[in-house]
Amino acid sequence: MNAASDKVLASIFDSLGLDDLSRNELVDCILDWRDADDVPHLYGAEVDDYGQVFSSGRRLPYNAPFNNMEELLLVKHMTREIYFGRVELDPATGAYRKIPGLREIGAVSTGNSAVDVNAASIDVLAALPGIHRDVAATIVAEQHQKSFENTKDLIDRIPQLGNFETLKYLTTEAAAPTLVVSTATVQPSGTSRTARLHFTRARQKKILFTTPFVFYREIEVLSFDRWEY
Repeated sequence: MNAASDKVLASIFDSLGLDDLSRNELVDCILDWRDADDVPHLYGAEVDDYGQVFSSGRRLPYNAPFNNMEELLLVKHMTREIYFGRVELDPATGAYRKIPGLREIGAVSTGNSAVDVNAASIDVLAALPGIHRDVAATIVAEQHQKSFENTKDLIDRIPQLGNFETLKYLTTEAAAPTLVVSTATVQPSGTSRTARLHFTRARQKKILFTTPFVFYREIEVLSFDRWEY
């Protein structure tokens, strides 16, 4: 959400089923939240549009990158339904279906502006420009059979991607994960709950001994950040 262009943001909200006006408002409000100035985009919102609203001692919008996904709930025009998702009745089948929320397909701290094609879900892939849901399903089916080795391998196995600029949004190089997701489903109702464990990664020097000279090695330290339900 910090690196996504307006085109990618628009595609994300389209995949969540938003109407054109709601999509444009949220895209521009997110851009205004991230940029450093107080000049609003066409459908956006800056300091005068939030009024005297403060959070964590700071006036909204922060005019800075998002620190975590929950901050998106503070963005003007964002709703809990858009963020957390919703359940709706499919008139064609008469069954209820889960519409994913922004928190299920977005991230702010992956360290990579492209999506890992070997780990992404159907919902995440279908939120990218130029990828229809049936193509996303094909990609996921292939990734379960065998990981994509590189871009050429991806195009060879998913030829629908060969003529699209969508490839620039995809990568076969996995970013180091900072999130563990666990979902429990109760049968036969299908009711489910998801818990997300966020953690941080840092490189530190561990001193092994100091005499006759200092000897150390770099290690990676994982630290708890927060739970999200």
